[in-house]
Amino acid sequence: MLEQLRLAVPEAEALGGAAESIPLTDESVDAAFAGQAYHWFDREHVVPELHRVISPGGGLVLLWNWWDERDPLQRELGELVGFAGHEPYREEELPGKPWFREAGRTVVESVRESSPEALVGYLSTASAYLVAEPGERKESLRAVGEIAARYGERFPLPRRTYVFAFERLS
Repeated sequence: MLEQLRLAVPEAEALGGAAESIPLTDESVDAAFAGQAYHWFDREHVVPELHRVISPGGGLVLLWNWWDERDPLQRELGELVGFAGHEPYREEELPGKPWFREAGRTVVESVRESSPEALVGYLSTASAYLVAEPGERKESLRAVGEIAARYGERFPLPRRTYVFAFERLS
């Protein structure tokens, strides 16, 4: 992702580093953003670290792209891949006092066209598949392709993006 940022926005200063040890000085940024990543962080360390680098009056935004189980295909796939009935975040794991205060949240709904091949490719990059045993991963992705093929060569794929905004507390 860092390389992609450098390619897309070469004028941006792109630094490598872990969220738990951000290579920035205290109160040096107005905001921080994590998309599809916060669930990987060690929250005990990352929340104070984000507070450290975000300036007073600054903010933090977290987002997750997630299933829309109102869609029959995704409801069926949710059962297969184990996402059925789950939210992408846990309420108790979101940043809070004494570091941050939730300023707002919303769900943005979108629809894009997909295909069985595109859906398999997309899911192959999901964390559940990246950490799965190779044989289990291959078999599950094969099953995803078979299920998706029943919905046609092209089909709409609704998505839900959960967005949370937090204010830094002094």
